[in-house]
Amino acid sequence: MFFMLWLIFKILNYYLFWPMAEIYLEWKLFEKWITDWTFIMKFDSFSLIFSFVVLLITIHIFFYSLSYMALEKENLNFFMLMFFFMSSMLILIFSFNLSSILIGWDGLGITSFLLICFYHSNLSMNSSLITVLINRVGDLMIIMSICIYLIFSTWNLNFFFSNSYWKILFILASFKKKAQLPFSNWLPKAMAAPTPVSSLGHSSTLVTAGVYMIFRLNPIMIYKTKFMFYLCFFTMLLKKIMAILKFDLKEIIAFSTLSHIKIMFMSMSLSNYTGTFFHLCTHALFKALIFMCAGYMIFCSGVQDIRKINFYLLNPMVKFAFFYSIMTMIGVPFLSGFSSKEYIIDNAMEMNSSILNLVLFISILLTSMYSLRFIVIFKKNFATKFKMVYINSTMSKSIISLMIFSLFSGSILQWMFLTLNFSVVLFNLKIFLIGILFMMMLFFFFFNFWNYKTFQFYNLFFCLYFFSFKFFNNKKIYICLEKNWLFFSINFIVQSMNWLNKVFYQKILLF
Repeated sequence: MFFMLWLIFKILNYYLFWPMAEIYLEWKLFEKWITDWTFIMKFDSFSLIFSFVVLLITIHIFFYSLSYMALEKENLNFFMLMFFFMSSMLILIFSFNLSSILIGWDGLGITSFLLICFYHSNLSMNSSLITVLINRVGDLMIIMSICIYLIFSTWNLNFFFSNSYWKILFILASFKKKAQLPFSNWLPKAMAAPTPVSSLGHSSTLVTAGVYMIFRLNPIMIYKTKFMFYLCFFTMLLKKIMAILKFDLKEIIAFSTLSHIKIMFMSMSLSNYTGTFFHLCTHALFKALIFMCAGYMIFCSGVQDIRKINFYLLNPMVKFAFFYSIMTMIGVPFLSGFSSKEYIIDNAMEMNSSILNLVLFISILLTSMYSLRFIVIFKKNFATKFKMVYINSTMSKSIISLMIFSLFSGSILQWMFLTLNFSVVLFNLKIFLIGILFMMMLFFFFFNFWNYKTFQFYNLFFCLYFFSFKFFNNKKIYICLEKNWLFFSINFIVQSMNWLNKVFYQKILLF
């Protein structure tokens, strides 16, 4: 896997200087019914960049799973299924004919079914059955499009610019993968899978497969339709409202994935293909990160209900990564999510459509609502009872590493694909909004500083209250000890306070 990542990175350096170059590799498998059954691979800048993103996320999730799945008896089978899951997506990324597309498409469906039912419980078995049955409908659409291809005795997609029947079938097949409104029930059910599966599937493989295939075929598909735009909008609106009302941590993130997928399809319906691919890559990185942080919380607390998760006992670096992913999902300026969303919104607002501007405003508002809801609920969950939890540094290290890649992905992709960092038309408006944002940050900082007299030192393990010194009058210090976190610092503080007490009492006795 590391060799594949290195090889793609080297080829990617070549395509940075010739971004319009394309290479087609064709293998003839056999000949049947006067038709050459071939395997065609297309290598260009888009396929290489997205395959690099998929491999990067997969490597981090594999290291993350070494700790997360360490106590499972069938962890070897889990890693084998995850490898086939990733391989199926790579086949789908480089494929440019229906025979190879079907191999990658079916591979994703079969491996996702086996991964969702990995725990062998009634919930996981029912969820995997619902997932595979709905996705089989999409596979049937691809098989029907293959039957149309057999009429022309070829598999190459370049020969079918004028045929509209297979385009409709392919769009319907993509509806199943991207969980469009009539077929969206399977995605929250898929949360019965282990968290590493959800992280990989919702970020860069299973859910994004339909988006990527429509993006790859955009000159052929002629995807600019108002019907698709409004259908994606109503699906996005419904799922964001459900994300606001839910309390299950993984289901909320799954509904947020659906809303971001619909933003990509809305962008494609407006013929903004570069912005779609830009947001596809940045979304893959920060969505994998937020799922890994959610898995860390579930692993430590043992619950998925956000009302019961004690956020104060977590590793502070993991908390920082979680807040970073939340802010990126909202689109806070200078983060990767802001870079991709900004390009999509710029292209949409330049069309001077009031309905389109209203749709974008509703989308941004609802995303901020269900994202900030995390912070509000977690801030209230200060538990009075604590329990020792097992903390493994492998999980936190993989989370921090992926956060660093996600942090710089927006700037790197913006430099690679986009000629202007800011739209000239909306530059003054953006400066005005960024100024308002920083003024709000300063206001809330001073408001909290003067109104809250609570010093809270989190991420230790016990809850200690100090009232004996005059310095701590009208203030509380919460020290929540965590295993192996700042142990030396806390030991030093306690010993220093004991020494001060001894010196103080000795002086009293002397007098």
